[in-house]
Amino acid sequence: MNFPRFFASIILVSFLFNAHAQPNIDSLIKVLPAMVEDTNRVKVLNTIAMSNRDVDPKLSITQATEALELSRKLKWKPGMAMAYNVLGVGFRNIGKYPDALESLFQSLKINEELKDDVKVGKTLGNIGNLYRDLKEFPKAMEYLSRAYTVNEKVQSNIGMTNNLSDMGIVSAELKDYKASWEYFQKALKIAEATGDKEGVAIVLGNIANVSVGQKNVDKAIEYFNKALAINKELNRMQGIVTNMMNLASLHYEIGVDSVRPASFGGQIPIGKEANLQKALDYYLQSIPIYQEVSHLEGLSQAYKGLAATYSATGDYKKGMEALEIAAKLNDSLRSTDDKVKLARLGEDRAKLEKQQQVKINQLQKVKSRNETIAWISGVALLLVVTFFVAKERRKSDKLLLNILPEEVAKELKRTGTTTAQHYNEVTVLFTDFVNFTSVGERLSPQALVDELHTCFKAFDGIMSKYKIEKIKTVGDAYLAVAGLPVPDEHHAINVVKASLEILDFIKQRRAQLGDNTFEIRIGVNSGSVVAGIVGVKKFAYDIWGDTVNIAARMEQNSEAGKINISQASYDLVKSKFSCTYRGEIEVKNKGGLAMYFVDTANS
Repeated sequence: MNFPRFFASIILVSFLFNAHAQPNIDSLIKVLPAMVEDTNRVKVLNTIAMSNRDVDPKLSITQATEALELSRKLKWKPGMAMAYNVLGVGFRNIGKYPDALESLFQSLKINEELKDDVKVGKTLGNIGNLYRDLKEFPKAMEYLSRAYTVNEKVQSNIGMTNNLSDMGIVSAELKDYKASWEYFQKALKIAEATGDKEGVAIVLGNIANVSVGQKNVDKAIEYFNKALAINKELNRMQGIVTNMMNLASLHYEIGVDSVRPASFGGQIPIGKEANLQKALDYYLQSIPIYQEVSHLEGLSQAYKGLAATYSATGDYKKGMEALEIAAKLNDSLRSTDDKVKLARLGEDRAKLEKQQQVKINQLQKVKSRNETIAWISGVALLLVVTFFVAKERRKSDKLLLNILPEEVAKELKRTGTTTAQHYNEVTVLFTDFVNFTSVGERLSPQALVDELHTCFKAFDGIMSKYKIEKIKTVGDAYLAVAGLPVPDEHHAINVVKASLEILDFIKQRRAQLGDNTFEIRIGVNSGSVVAGIVGVKKFAYDIWGDTVNIAARMEQNSEAGKINISQASYDLVKSKFSCTYRGEIEVKNKGGLAMYFVDTANS
């Protein structure tokens, strides 16, 4: 069993936490609703937004925008400058770099007008780090150097430590490891001299990361361990879990390569088993920390690393269990993003209707000033507005129904969101064209696509007839399910009926076109599934579970012109259809499964 290595991706996680911790904000959140619209409210909004920059950047942007609007209303420039700074970092964290740059330069401009050098230094540092993200390293060094000069002038030791550490990272990106080392040592010296233990831990972590880039694994482990010890002393959870994940990844790499660097004694154990055990220990310690802060992405990475490490030790059962949890976490991450996107379809329509209502209200004011003219204009405009809103509503509804089952689309329009659902009694249908390659060799690409379209369009019509939900097509495979989102007590019977009609259609098609069209095999299984929305782009409604996997196995073990059903489906349809028992057939990862062919001649 082959698992991918997660070494490089996990090492990069540490840069997400390369900042000093923000204060506890629970008390601020509690008092915010009762606060009047003054500069104190702006300060609280900005502070809360700042604390959310890395945890929930979208929420941070919303809060900072509110702070910015209130600051403008109050004509309070310090509040505007801080809000722009927070917006810049928030936009950076979600990848909206043009918006991030614009916000940060707005903040810089206001702070320079206010001659607030402390804020100027912070903003210059943020601009430098943004250019680092964009791989514009000369500009990054320019702004980080300017930030360091300003922070040195105002004697901001934390600012200087951060700037030097960031310049060390940029130098490492440029492969100038000597300069990188000098920046880190200078940053470390300042942090140690001022008792900034958190800064020391951050710099040590960055030195470790550069050591990894230089393939100096023993040094990397030395510095990650030093950083971990300090973060534990400070109870700095983000730092602890980052160091643990990096150490786990490094020990995994050493374990699978069975190599022990000779240049650093004592901290790297000898032998594959000892290093893999170290990796397991760190991954297992990281998981409860990620769970406590609900960091799904970090939790997913931890379980992926755990899966790879268990596999390397030969414990494939635990490896698969960990990998399944990681997959579910990834689904949750994608599903959360998709719910937001789908909800926005409803929000956009609501916003449009609100805008049209404003127009109508304005129309009524005109009417009061000039009854006759306003009435005529009002009727005309109202007709246009009504037509436009209805047209947009139809477009939105059509789009949703093309993406989602009707019941799910209704839930979205009603509540603005959708939730994954578990369905106990459904039947899954898989089809596949067995001679797709040979037909493709005879037909032109366009003719092949046209034939696929003709067949799948006919399948769609059959699914609609029996109230079966089409899920998706993948290449020349077709997936559908009966019994969701609306329960159907005849779900298995309806799927077999639909399968028989598909066979009839293909039979007639082959009578017309001969070898220029397809043969088909069909697999059917009944049981329970989870259904919901997946995907970050081109989102789709999908189903998961062992029932789906077994349906796929039924299709793979079927034959051309045959409907192969499982024991679970047979038990539901045996009173309606004649079937032939095929015995127990061995399938991958499932052992022997009882299978039946539906007798098409007598059905």
